[in-house]
Parts: sequence; structure tokens; C-alpha cells
Amino acid sequence: MAGLSMSAPPSTRAFAVVNDAGRRGFLGAAPPPGDPPHRYMFVVHALDAATLDVTTEATPAWLGFRLVEHAVARAGLTPVLGIPGGADAIR
Repeated sequence: MAGLSMSAPPSTRAFAVVNDAGRRGFLGAAPPPGDPPHRYMFVVHALDAATLDVTTEATPAWLGFRLVEHAVARAGLTPVLGIPGGADAIR
């Protein structure tokens, strides 16, 4: 994954937990043609702790619980993407 290094000092080490697709990392925006628009949420958190004490095996739910417990501020962007068409639009 770009930008993530496990050789960095512990205070700056970052890693990704498994996402909703069962993989690590961002998979990209890819709603099926003709589907209603999909939302993609990008969120940053300011924390009151240097670490969250989670492992690479943590679930997104556990990470979310730890974030809420230590968040002092949060900001997010939610772009929406839909691809017109579908089987009926292709002729």
C-alpha cells in the first residue's frame, strides 16, 4: 500500500484493517452501471491518544469503536458517484 510503512518508528506507524470487501486498502469507486449513486466516505479523526491499540486483524467495527472512544474532532468528505446506463442503455 502506498504511504504505509511498517519500518517507520512506532509513533508514526500506520496500517489498514480489512474493508467491507474483505481486502485491505481502498478499492476505488466502481458502482455498477445503472445502480443508484454510491456514497464514498473519507474521514479523518483527531485523537486524544497516540495509538488506538488495535492490530491488523481488527474489524472495521472494532476500529470504529476505538475511534469514537478517543475522537476529539472529525471531518469528512462524502463524494457521490453513479454511472448511467446498464444493460438497457447498451445497444
